[in-house]
Amino acid sequence: MKKRISALILGALLLFLCACSNAGSNPEETAEVSGADAPVPETEPETVWIDTVPADVKYDGLTFLIGWSTPDPDSDECAPDIDEVTGDIVGESVHQRNLLVEDKLDISIASQKLTESWTTVLTDMKALILAGDTAYGAYDVGTWFMFQASINGLLHPLNNVDTLDLSNDWWEHDLNNMIALDGKTHYMANGMINYLDDYGASCIYFNKFLCTDLGLEHPYEMVRNGEWTLDRFLEYVDLSSADLDGNGIYDEHDRYGMVENSGLLVRFLPSFGTQVVQFSESGEPIINQTEIFFDQLDRMTTGLLDRNYKPMLLRDGPLGYAKADTVFPEGRALFFGEMVRNIRSFRESMEQDFGVLPYPKYTEEQPGYYSSYNTAWGTSYGIPITNLELDRTGWILEVMGYCSTDTIYPATIEKNILTKTVRDEESSDMLRLLFENKFYELGQWGTSVYGNLLSIASSGNNNFASTMKSITKINAKEFAEVKNYYDFGN
Repeated sequence: MKKRISALILGALLLFLCACSNAGSNPEETAEVSGADAPVPETEPETVWIDTVPADVKYDGLTFLIGWSTPDPDSDECAPDIDEVTGDIVGESVHQRNLLVEDKLDISIASQKLTESWTTVLTDMKALILAGDTAYGAYDVGTWFMFQASINGLLHPLNNVDTLDLSNDWWEHDLNNMIALDGKTHYMANGMINYLDDYGASCIYFNKFLCTDLGLEHPYEMVRNGEWTLDRFLEYVDLSSADLDGNGIYDEHDRYGMVENSGLLVRFLPSFGTQVVQFSESGEPIINQTEIFFDQLDRMTTGLLDRNYKPMLLRDGPLGYAKADTVFPEGRALFFGEMVRNIRSFRESMEQDFGVLPYPKYTEEQPGYYSSYNTAWGTSYGIPITNLELDRTGWILEVMGYCSTDTIYPATIEKNILTKTVRDEESSDMLRLLFENKFYELGQWGTSVYGNLLSIASSGNNNFASTMKSITKINAKEFAEVKNYYDFGN
């Protein structure tokens, strides 16, 4: 496979050289063929970034090892074995990207799983650092654990890497600024280089057949016009439920407007542009106490999360995951909230067509759509503190990012819009919207705030304000080290 891809790259290069050769042909012959009276003046070829990399940035066959960890033990997005990903367009695109980088920098890119249990990766990274391990050039790990690594002194500030420029187009600027806690210190980077952060983005799946059957407009135009709001979403949810067997009891045999789990608040609140965990200019952790935040919590708990609201089905509620998870695939729910990574399983298992949507805005006045992404599944790149070759590492990560733009990113879109028979172009637009507007919430996973939001969702009881004092105290302890590692100065 490696030889086949190399041949394709060589073929593209030969076509490019032929084009250059034709560009240097006799101007008179060119004019005669084109019917022009005079030769077209020569123009300076456009300089692309990769051509600005100094010629001496070559590393004599060095192996650049990336340590990775995700909840899926088979999701190596760094350097997967080509024999294991043949036929998977995303895996093959990673391999193609690596071949381009290896050829440019004279290196070999390799990867190694950091741990057998993704939940212990922070402990395993600590052990490596304390042992003085220098094998790894970079880490690619779930963003929550990378944040924990940053406040445990395990990572280099990327600001110290002179050859790494996070303002380049292949880095996600807004997301990286949020991951830096809107401060000045960057320990992690996301961009075209990694796709699991895209797969970790939250989305709402909707059943196209059921939507049409209920006489409802497919929401795509509402999204494009900025009209896909919580109110419009709830209208659809209200109109979709039905006690299909007429026994007065809602179970897995009936129809629902929305299927989710108790983590839905950490998807809806970010979609409203709301961060629960924030930081002062001195780096002290604070809890959002704005009026709009409490309004949003009230809307959710008196609507979707009301225990008597039949159109809403919580997968981790009394019915349980096993039964609840049959409802949407079998066509008995209009909406289903999950991550983008679930799209392929639905493509393979569902008979009815479905589409992909962002979570709704709170109001039309909200400037745009935001997509919360799961900070355990969504990855970020960072550089271990034991790596002293920062200039070299910066060049490698930059070239990896650049070469991912025309390989990994388009393949990620393509893989997820292919249905059994056709391309779902409308979902293509929605996926780009999701990928380009990811929203980082530090309280999204693994924190006391997260636990409190889960409790509110599962109980339907909004006790956030009454427990504010205890939450604030625990939150301050959890994030006490932030001010020692992140710069929030002007």
